[in-house]
Amino acid sequence: MILCCYRSNQFALKDGAEIDGIPKSDRTAPALVHKGNRDRSYCGIYLGPYLYIPFFTILNSLVIVSVHIYYYTGDRCPANGCNAYQFNYQAMINSPVILKPKIYNSAQLWRLWTYQFLHSGLEHIVGNCIVLGALGIVLELIHGPVRVGAIYTLGVITGGILALVVTPCQSLVGASGGCYALMAAFIANGIMNMDVMDTIVKLLHFLPVSIFLLVDVGYTFYMENTNSGYRVSWAAHLGGVVAGLLAGICILKNFEKSSNEKILKWASIVGFSILFLAIAVYLFVIGSNNPCGIGTKNYEFHRDGGLFSDFNR
Repeated sequence: MILCCYRSNQFALKDGAEIDGIPKSDRTAPALVHKGNRDRSYCGIYLGPYLYIPFFTILNSLVIVSVHIYYYTGDRCPANGCNAYQFNYQAMINSPVILKPKIYNSAQLWRLWTYQFLHSGLEHIVGNCIVLGALGIVLELIHGPVRVGAIYTLGVITGGILALVVTPCQSLVGASGGCYALMAAFIANGIMNMDVMDTIVKLLHFLPVSIFLLVDVGYTFYMENTNSGYRVSWAAHLGGVVAGLLAGICILKNFEKSSNEKILKWASIVGFSILFLAIAVYLFVIGSNNPCGIGTKNYEFHRDGGLFSDFNR
């Protein structure tokens, strides 16, 4: 896998110490070696402690698919049956796992995590599962399921919280916050390990994901401001990107640490903490009486039953 090519000096021992958890006994573990100039590269996965099984990606994908099947089968469907390409409003709007508006005024904070398992249709779930599988597996093979799972989960929660700030009159479904966090984490991996990557690997880390993010964000803003009926929570996407980038810099493995990278890691920790503090202040103090959040349209909602007429994905 060319995305995992690193220069061989990452495994050299300095003064007999371990480098990022690689013991002396493992430094000669097999690897696919690209023979070239003096500076050789490991093209493929290091077959030592960094060859992880992507447990998190597999398990999370199975849960997402299972929940989707549950809500699109049986008595959860209306009398005329479920449309696989549309949001099953009847079953999902009252689901105990959907992220409802003003959830911070209740004790149901688990919804900030569980809303990721609901999707608005076949296109929605297929797209998210493709991104989760493609990026999640690659990152887990190098950094392990715990680190990748933590970044993904922070993306889901941060995306949900930011959506509550921007569009508190809408419900939210979908794993896009976590998927966007993985995209940003892919970039964070390139930033923190740039010094051990070849030029082509740097390009493969940054260009595809960066282009996709820019195009998708632009398309979302365009569709949201037309009469297409396209409902995408750009706030959840943005929250996932910010969480994935900052948390990725802090959590992912850094194979060759430098003073600048240590400073960047601490700056990311401070930045992420300030972000959460600012969101908390807005939710519980400034925006507690604001019916429709900041920078959003005046969406209609049912004041009597506490259910809102719109949702984002």
